[in-house]
Amino acid sequence: MLNQRWRLAVVATLLTPPLLWLGWSGPTVNTPAPSGGAEENVDFFIEQARITRWQDDGSEAHQINTELMQHLPELSLTRLHNPEVNVPGQDETTPYRLRADTGEVPDSHEQVELAGGVLLHDNSQSEATVKLSTEQLTLYPAEERAHTAQIVRVERGDDTTEALGMDVYFEEQRIELLSDVKGVYHAQ
Repeated sequence: MLNQRWRLAVVATLLTPPLLWLGWSGPTVNTPAPSGGAEENVDFFIEQARITRWQDDGSEAHQINTELMQHLPELSLTRLHNPEVNVPGQDETTPYRLRADTGEVPDSHEQVELAGGVLLHDNSQSEATVKLSTEQLTLYPAEERAHTAQIVRVERGDDTTEALGMDVYFEEQRIELLSDVKGVYHAQ
């Protein structure tokens, strides 16, 4: 009996260091670097974020609501998940609401890049509201304008217009379709 315990102790002593070494070092798995070359380390995040940007005169410039906001310092940007951007109406202008699957705001805060199922609604009091849809839109809050080079679809009531590229001027309440404009309009 004592002889068996002695053998067990010797085997345990011999096997313990290699097993501990394997357990701590473990097999190394090579994970590919994210595309673009820069690492995507998040230095802070906010869930259910509401960000309000103010103008110099103290009025609200725009508000961003997002499920998740992540700041990526190596890329100098903040990533937004399912963002909604509200641009309030100034003076006589109509307020707008933009939604997208993702968004990115560079640390300079000069623009908001929206991508994936981008929808722009005007929140006018009229019956025929305008709805624009595209896959990518860049919002320039300081200039009160937005731009896309992608295909855009504009719907107002039963009328639809499609174009390649668009500029939106919020202060002037003007939409400029850039090329390949096609439309379907119903006479009333």
